[in-house]
Amino acid sequence: MKNVRKVAIILLPIVIAIVSVGLWFLSTEIVRNREQNKDTLKQFEFSVNEDGLTLTKINYIEGNELIIPEEYFDKKVTEVSVDTVSQASVSEISIEKLVVPASVKRLVKLGNGSNRLSHLKEVVFEENSQLEYIGEYVFSETQLTEITIPKKVNRLGDSAFSLSKLEKVVFEEGNALRSVAPNAFSGNIKLKEIDLPETVEKIEYGAFAGCGFETVWLSQSESLKILEKEAFFGNPLELVFIPKTLVFIGENALTAKNSDKFTTRLVFEKGVSRDLIDLFPTKDAESGATVRVIYDNALALLEREGVYYVRSAEETATAVYAEAQNEVKIDGSVLGVRVKTVGTQLLSGREYMESGVSGSLVDSVRINMGVTRIESEAFVSCGASQANNVYVPAGIDYVGQRIGGDYIRLGDSETTTAYADGWNEASKGVAFGYNGYKTSSNGIEYVTDSNGVVVLRVKSGAKVNEYGIVEIPSLLEDKNVYRIADYACVDKMLVFIQRNVQNVEKNAIGRQCVALYEEEALSDTLRSIGGCDRFGSNGEYTYAFTVEGELIVLAYTGEKKTVRLDQIVVSDRSLTVIGFIDYAFDNIVEEVFYRQGIRLYGESNNSYHEYLS
Repeated sequence: MKNVRKVAIILLPIVIAIVSVGLWFLSTEIVRNREQNKDTLKQFEFSVNEDGLTLTKINYIEGNELIIPEEYFDKKVTEVSVDTVSQASVSEISIEKLVVPASVKRLVKLGNGSNRLSHLKEVVFEENSQLEYIGEYVFSETQLTEITIPKKVNRLGDSAFSLSKLEKVVFEEGNALRSVAPNAFSGNIKLKEIDLPETVEKIEYGAFAGCGFETVWLSQSESLKILEKEAFFGNPLELVFIPKTLVFIGENALTAKNSDKFTTRLVFEKGVSRDLIDLFPTKDAESGATVRVIYDNALALLEREGVYYVRSAEETATAVYAEAQNEVKIDGSVLGVRVKTVGTQLLSGREYMESGVSGSLVDSVRINMGVTRIESEAFVSCGASQANNVYVPAGIDYVGQRIGGDYIRLGDSETTTAYADGWNEASKGVAFGYNGYKTSSNGIEYVTDSNGVVVLRVKSGAKVNEYGIVEIPSLLEDKNVYRIADYACVDKMLVFIQRNVQNVEKNAIGRQCVALYEEEALSDTLRSIGGCDRFGSNGEYTYAFTVEGELIVLAYTGEKKTVRLDQIVVSDRSLTVIGFIDYAFDNIVEEVFYRQGIRLYGESNNSYHEYLS
């Protein structure tokens, strides 16, 4: 017993000392917290809400950083609803960084009207943020360039991020947002892409209006059902992917900016309601967006100038894309799907008739590398009456029967053989076996083989020299240009063919084109001129010299309405004209008189009058 008393006597002072020290520390902490709360009370004002405190007023701001307090007198700050950011003048509100504590669940309001934080450049949501709601105009008209939205945010207010500088918006993984509020991101002209949470069911009025979207992948969402009025209005839209879950598209939801420059192309996922497709007119003059049609097991995208058609089957597909008004391209891949087969009746009349695209637009059909099969009757009755060329690449291992009848027939016109190699029974009118269809920088399309380069087409608008002549180069890819295929030059132009070319097909030079040859003419058309040596201009005429030094007039650049064509003064010498091109005088001249014996290259008209010398 005595020992117990002794121990108690010894321990009692120690316990008293420990308790005293603890009480001193506690009192110090209480005093410190009180001082902090006093400071907080000076800067901020609060009201009580159902789950904590609401920050209602900010009396002053120190520096350019605003840190919202997490608690006040042991109560969590769960809401921010501030009408006035400070009593300072607007010019003095220069907050550039905002820190939002994890406790805040609702950012209802943060400034109002001209008192918003217009200088704001950075927002930090602290780790494990409980934020659920970002209210109307909270981050509107700021300098924010990027934002990461916490995963618990499930609601946005109208215009929450409108008219800011946003370039990047990230939703934290697991975000359960269900609706993008009206005008939520409108006016962010540098915002070009966004990955919405898969839970989003509705994009409301003007949510992304006036942004910078060129491609919109709505098909990434697994829940999207509604695209409200003007959702993407005024974007420079070029391509939009629409998921099968979508059931409503509002007026002007996909009306592109500057419709004369941007053309909206809509790609519908297989399974989209036909009623939804029918909401789009065949031709929308305002937006440039035109009908996209879906068939039973197919997807078709119609544009102003052509058809985009995909028929999917597991990992293979058949596709056609009209690259321009007069050409159809069957590509090697479409939307990431490898194209291996040109399907049966792919270019049949149904697609063209239902799409409203006139078959007469098609001048050639090009099948790119990667395609391995052409099914039977692939080009039967497609209605493309003007097609002149069909190009099929090397690597085709199967060609079906009657791919276009006994020979390929597009409408009422046979195609012509542009290139054939290694096919014992190639269908007449088909270019089989070329190693890639290419276009040089000056607008010359060609293929290559073991002999060199075959020129397939000289495009309208191809690069010309100082005399207005398209010069076909002697070398392409360091290979000799040895052949000009049928229908290669069909547009109104002058083409110069060098001596290395040994083969110019009979129909290579069309009715509107004139070919000038460095040596003898290899084509017997009235528009083929052989033995051209060089070119020149005297300010009134552009001309070609023959090897004998005589002149052929290519163009008249003077101002006379009536011209008597006989001799031209070149370097103070009067040289005899031996011929001229029929459209040399198209611009101003009303009548041309020329002496007997001058050759007219092309079809004459009533403005030309031959006279005796």
